[in-house]
Amino acid sequence: MLPQLTAAAAHQLGLFTAAQARAAGYTNAERRARLKQGDWQVLRRGIYAERQTVLAVATSPYGRHRLEAWRACSMSCSSTTGSRLRRSRSGCR
Repeated sequence: MLPQLTAAAAHQLGLFTAAQARAAGYTNAERRARLKQGDWQVLRRGIYAERQTVLAVATSPYGRHRLEAWRACSMSCSSTTGSRLRRSRSGCR
């Protein structure tokens, strides 16, 4: 993953948005290719994680709990994905 996207994902439980991928330099075609190759996984529309992140979470009860809590928070915090990610870091306030 490009360094800018890696940095963004590191602050968001390993998750990133399509907008963040574009801002980091990925084209839509590159994003689709990474999804098709299985390098990235779709968690929700426009929200992704690297395959390794998803596998690590799947083997950890604590990791699954954190991801589910983030998903629940992202659904209830805000109508914009970027705000959801910012708010997830602050505990959905």
